[in-house]
Parts: sequence; C-alpha cells; structure tokens
Amino acid sequence: MKIVFVLDEIWGSALTYYGKNVLEAISDRYQIEIFCIKNSFIDKSSNCKKVYIKPLRYKNPIKTVSAFASFAKLLRSSNPDIVFAIRGDATFFSCLLKKSLNFKLVRIFGENRQYHPIRNCLDGVIFPSEKLQKSAILKNSLLKRVIPGVVDTDKFIFNALGRKSIRDEFNIKNDEILFGSVGRLDPVKGYPELLEAFANLSAPNTKLLIVGEQKNDNVINLGKIIRKDNLTNRVTIETKRRDDIVNVMSAFDIGVIPSIGSESIARVMLEFMSIGLPVIHTSVGIMSEINNPDFAYMSAPNSQSLSEGMELMLKSNLSAMGKNARQHSFKYSKPVFKEQIEKFMLLLANMGNKN
Repeated sequence: MKIVFVLDEIWGSALTYYGKNVLEAISDRYQIEIFCIKNSFIDKSSNCKKVYIKPLRYKNPIKTVSAFASFAKLLRSSNPDIVFAIRGDATFFSCLLKKSLNFKLVRIFGENRQYHPIRNCLDGVIFPSEKLQKSAILKNSLLKRVIPGVVDTDKFIFNALGRKSIRDEFNIKNDEILFGSVGRLDPVKGYPELLEAFANLSAPNTKLLIVGEQKNDNVINLGKIIRKDNLTNRVTIETKRRDDIVNVMSAFDIGVIPSIGSESIARVMLEFMSIGLPVIHTSVGIMSEINNPDFAYMSAPNSQSLSEGMELMLKSNLSAMGKNARQHSFKYSKPVFKEQIEKFMLLLANMGNKN
C-alpha cells in the first residue's frame, strides 16, 4: 500500500512534528512518500522518499492555480492509495483530486480552532486532543480518532552533565531554582505574562531562562518588560537555535508553559515531562487533558494565576513531582503512539474500497 503525506509547512511546527511521527509509526509497513517544500524542516529531518512541491498557500489566485496544477501532476504520478494532509490547502486540493485518482483521504487536524471540513470527502480524521474532536463538525460515517501527542522518551531523558554545562553557560548557581520555558517568541506563547508573573514572585534565589527563536514577537519588546520590572539580573532570553535542547531542559528545575493560545499538540509539555520536570502550565489547548496534580499545576492564562502557580510549586516536593512526570510521560511514548496509529490504519483499511 502506498501512502503520501503532504507536509507542506516550511518550519518545524508541532503539527508538522506530529505528522512526522505518524508517518514514522507506519513507515516499516507501508510505502511512504512525503510531499514537502525543499529545504523545509521535514525535508531535512526525514529519511523517507520525498517529492518536492510548490508552496500551496497564496493570496494570488494565479499562483494558487499554478500550485494546484503542479500538485495534481505529482499526485497522479505518485498514484497513492491513501493521502494524509495536515493543512487546509492540501486537504482541499486532495479533495478535488480524490474521485479521479481513487484514494482515501485523512486529515491530521491540530489547529486551535473549530474544524469545518470544506467538503465531505474525508475518510478519516486524527485529532491530538478530545477538545478538537468535540468541536469538529463531521459526518458520522467518518473514521475519527483522538491520538494524543508523542514524545521520544529515549531522547528526552535527564542529562546531569548537560545540566551543569547549561547552568555554567548562563551563570545559574547550584542553589538557585531555575524556571525554564521553551518555544518560539510569539504572542500566543504568553512570555509577557510569564515575565510579569516572575516579577511578582516573592521567592528569592530564583531565575528564569526563556529559550526560543524570534517569530512574531521581538525580543526587544520582552527586554522592555525585563528592564521595567528590574529583572535584568534574574532573567535570560536565548534566541539562538539550540541543538542541545535536552541539556537545556535538564538545566531547569521547573518547566513553565505560559501560553495564552495554541498548544493543540503540547509538544513541549510532553518533553518537559519526559525529562522529569515538574510543570506549570496554563489551561490552554490540550494541556488541560494532560494535566495531573502529581506533577503539574494548571493556571489560568494570565500573570497573576501563573505567579500563584509558581509560588505553590516552590513549596512542593520538586523531586517527587519530577519522578511522577517522567513516569507519566510513557503514556505518550513512541511505542504507545505507534500502536494507536497502527490500529487507526487497520480500521481505515477495513472501511472498504477507495471511494
């Protein structure tokens, strides 16, 4: 059976990462091709066979028609039995071609909004959260499954030497409690709220490290908050791309996810858990479905609630919570994820002939 995954995002978003894990879960059983943009994250990170496509999202209608024509030609040449798509454009283009090319179509939906299918041409939908599935408007005959996110528990594991190297690099003393947050600098990630929360923290001997590349928010804006609240000696923002993210997370004592939007897949939360970190997170997206008081505190997406959560965490047994987090992370390990995806594929295959 031949399967095409249309992973047409340039950067390594949590959704693209999720799609990559889906294809890797079944790559040993099926013939896989990836339709992607050349030099994109997925192009550089996957060893599966790739077919390079034009970007599918344009405001210019002429470019859109050209992109569709090119996509259609490549899909006809590939002649897949199943197509997986992660974005609306690829789903729509695939819908237009589905009847003539006779394949099954599956949407991986991981966007923080209600899903309205463009046409009733889908055979299946995979959701990473119950919340997204409940908000979707889908026909009853559709194969629908909630398969939560995935983390590589063999890769994301505490590294003592890595912890020391990162704390030395950022001048974090052994007796200082380091709050850490990882994610692109984007308004939806809630970093202004996190900085305000940390400024209101009464506990001494604490520091904060934020690691994330600049996207839609400028580090200069965050720097203004840091100076206003006299946090210059206690807060560091690292915007360089880090290839040692396991070491970075190992350096944290407490992971913080202050998001005010997004988090439909919660990749970072699962990575924190796998490292063995207690977690403070907001109630945004899928995180409330993962939350467990044995290892995490959930706050409202505002600075006051975040600050209260940070105060509570400092009074807790961080070592015990970290062990609980690590243990809980195995529910989202790659072997568990693989089993769930394989069950989905079996059900999809048993739905009958391609429409």
